Amino acid sequence: MPVSNSVANCTDLADKLFNCLTPKHQAGYYYREGEYDTCGLQMRNMKLCMKAKLLSDEDEAKKVVAKYELFDGSKLENSPTKGLVWSFKDKPGWD
Repeated sequence: MPVSNSVANCTDLADKLFNCLTPKHQAGYYYREGEYDTCGLQMRNMKLCMKAKLLSDEDEAKKVVAKYELFDGSKLENSPTKGLVWSFKDKPGWD
């Protein structure tokens, strides 16, 4: 029996994948980067979620879910444009 949605919920990941594939997103990405977005991160996460969903052992499914690569802003410190285009502020505000 597949694991519950509390362990692996693919709905949000499917939304992010389909949003990445929209013409609006692709046009904006092409404008900024000069190439189309392959949506590799979203596709990888969706595949991992489907893999976790098909497992019967919840512990194994949690290990698969832990491999998700989420772009939630935590990786901004490693951004190649940091310092060139933008910089971190020490405190929020309109300084």
